[in-house]
Amino acid sequence: MDTGSGNEELKILYLEDIEEDAVLVKRQLKQEGLSFKFDHVSAEHEFRDKLNSEKYDVILSDYNLPGFSGIAALLISRKICPDVPFICISGTIGEEMAVELIHMGASDYILKDNLSKLHVAIQRSMKDVEERNARIKAERMLVESEARLRDIILSSYDLVWEIDRDWKYTYISENVKEILGYTVNEVIRKSPFDFMPSGEKERITFLFNEHVRAKRAFRDMENWNIHRNGNMICLLTSGVPVFDDKGDITGYRGAGKDITDPKLAEREITNMRDSLERLNQHLDEVREEERASIAREIHDQLGQSLTALKIDVEWLHERFSGSIKEAAKLEGMNDLITIMIKDVQRIASELRPSILDDLGLVSAMEWYINEFEQRTGVSCRLKLENIEFTDDKKNLTLYRILQEALTNVSRHADADNVEVSFFRMDDIIKLEIYDDGKGLAEEAINSYKSLGFIGIRERLKKHNGNLEIHSRQTEGTRLSITLPFN
Repeated sequence: MDTGSGNEELKILYLEDIEEDAVLVKRQLKQEGLSFKFDHVSAEHEFRDKLNSEKYDVILSDYNLPGFSGIAALLISRKICPDVPFICISGTIGEEMAVELIHMGASDYILKDNLSKLHVAIQRSMKDVEERNARIKAERMLVESEARLRDIILSSYDLVWEIDRDWKYTYISENVKEILGYTVNEVIRKSPFDFMPSGEKERITFLFNEHVRAKRAFRDMENWNIHRNGNMICLLTSGVPVFDDKGDITGYRGAGKDITDPKLAEREITNMRDSLERLNQHLDEVREEERASIAREIHDQLGQSLTALKIDVEWLHERFSGSIKEAAKLEGMNDLITIMIKDVQRIASELRPSILDDLGLVSAMEWYINEFEQRTGVSCRLKLENIEFTDDKKNLTLYRILQEALTNVSRHADADNVEVSFFRMDDIIKLEIYDDGKGLAEEAINSYKSLGFIGIRERLKKHNGNLEIHSRQTEGTRLSITLPFN
């Protein structure tokens, strides 16, 4: 409250049995420019009634009263309104009695022949009250804050902690028993690193010291800890540094979340994915071996048998002297066998092109694209650099990807033209296939039903390759395949 000439009015209660003295006090306060409302009482019962019915900012009291005293008035005021400043005004009061009044709770005492100090005493006492109320409020807020924090910690699943400059625990929440199996007393004065297995301790110590040197917080640091029962517990920990007045780190405080179950589930999923990828690679290798075996059987057995049959039919046709109709029949048989031989060669080449093994990747790609062009009528333009991998599996992978991509074009693109580029950029090999067909919607590109794209990505994965698809409806599709050369 403003105790000067501000807008707020100070309410003063003055206990004084001499009217002239009350008038002098009131006049003195007005001369000092104090804005106030002044209630004057002269007896104990009036004093009690006013304190019980009104709220005052300051109480003034004479020391010597008929049948009453300043000490009694002080005791009454302490009981009814203990926070209101009490100032004793007296004509004669000894130093010992003044000290006793202060010890009993009076804010100050003023001699009647020195009223010029009353204004200052009121200001000082009001300031003391404000500071005391602010301190009480701050202490109450601190207690409430501590209680609120304690409730939050108790209701949280997170492990709340604090460590000092020696990285020893000075605080750990009670749920450490649930998470790590240890009591609070067993953890205090130990280091977080004491609960980590060898290897993990060195890793986390290195990461933690990096943050300490930079005087920065850390967030979501995964760390594995040993439970009392020997099981491994994974915590996701975040912390902030605590500084002293000089800006030096005195410790860290933060919280850790138990993520063991999701981490174990993630690890299991990763293991399953790795197993599926290895199985897929194995099946792919078995499939290629079976294709090669079937291609050899078709070429060697069926191809040779058809060739022998063609020779026999031609022999009969040369020696046949029957009717023209029967001769035409033999000629038709010969043409059909010729077509069958070409089909057998095409099927065997699609299963396992011998040209890939004999002449290399680029020649095999040229042959297949030429076959595709003749079979579908789609015009193809080629830009192929003469690149060969020393790894035959990479050559086969790119050949199969080309097959899959062109098969997709013939089945879905409705294209008139295709461009195929194969080139090297530093240590990266790039295969690009563009068609001017109807394009693809975004959802079709990323759909789990797009088995062709899924197959291409799976083939590339085992060679650290990558597939990018750029397509818009009515604007065609471009596949960009990259593979490391080495």
